[in-house]
Amino acid sequence: MQTVSGLVTVVHLSTTSGGSAITVVTFAAGGAANIVNFCGDQRAQFPLNQFVEASFNPGTPCATLIATG
Repeated sequence: MQTVSGLVTVVHLSTTSGGSAITVVTFAAGGAANIVNFCGDQRAQFPLNQFVEASFNPGTPCATLIATG
């Protein structure tokens, strides 16, 4: 399990070549940006311009979201 946190600056719903939904989220923290691809439509979990901490299991092509806070 991994954790990422920061100000949510971009949330984008995309799809894989197989048609599965992926939510691409950009977190800004300390002058750096972290981008994580979450499996499924997780847009409701990541409100723009809000600080969010997310726990997830990394994977390819997307990470499985466990919890946000």
